[in-house]
Amino acid sequence: MGILRSFPFRAQPASGVEEQSFDIVVGPLALFQTALPGDADLGEMALTVTAEDDAASWLFYGSTVQKATSSGSTSIGVPID
Repeated sequence: MGILRSFPFRAQPASGVEEQSFDIVVGPLALFQTALPGDADLGEMALTVTAEDDAASWLFYGSTVQKATSSGSTSIGVPID
């Protein structure tokens, strides 16, 4: 068993909804899915993830589901220097 890692996330809504910050803990070689905390409708937003790591590779992605139609979409994270 490897070391669990905690990644800080920050959800920044485009509208006047308050920004939310939270941590997600992930194990090595693991896939972890969770809903954003709280029940607020954040609408369109930017999600920032910080991976402070040495040589490990990480892939972050986000998925959305439209409740009215059940259609969904997925976006892959893009590294920012």
